[in-house]
Amino acid sequence: MDSFSPKSYYDSLLIMDELPESLRPISFIEYHLFSYLGCVLALFQGNAVSNWGYSYTVTENGFPFSRDLQNSIDMLEKKGFIFVDENGLFSPNPELVTKEIENFYFVDEIPKRRELIKTSLECALSIPPGAIRYAIKDTPGFILNKTISQAALLLEEDDIDLLYKEYEVISELIGKENKDLLSPAVIWLSARVMRSEG
Repeated sequence: MDSFSPKSYYDSLLIMDELPESLRPISFIEYHLFSYLGCVLALFQGNAVSNWGYSYTVTENGFPFSRDLQNSIDMLEKKGFIFVDENGLFSPNPELVTKEIENFYFVDEIPKRRELIKTSLECALSIPPGAIRYAIKDTPGFILNKTISQAALLLEEDDIDLLYKEYEVISELIGKENKDLLSPAVIWLSARVMRSEG
């Protein structure tokens, strides 16, 4: 069996548990995209990328991919926790997903990860998932990949520094005392969409 990290397994469940009805079903790309966005939001909160528990690469097609997350998704499918339709789109088996998450009630970090995953999904209620993907593709790391046309590890040190600088500008605009995670995330993504289109 392919290995996966416990944190990627939690996230594969949380994405399905928090997925709004209006976004169902989601594609393979969106599954990885929402996980990656959750990681970026954790970074914006001051958490080290290494604490996320698994890493991402940017594929030659220009989207984030995590082998650990994919292995977790594959396991959920085998267990019948998620359904995959004829178009390869994912939707949850709600009762089984919720019950599986309850098995990890003792894991202290799950509520925090749930908040981050939920916020990443809520971004897609304000900005279409296609636009989010477009915005993410224009962030540090992805831009380099487009230049060299090969898979590359995401969220390296230089990428993180640039992301922090961007987020710092937004924090100054809305006020650092604002603890809401969704508003700055939507502003950051929207600014990236406009920059890409401009």
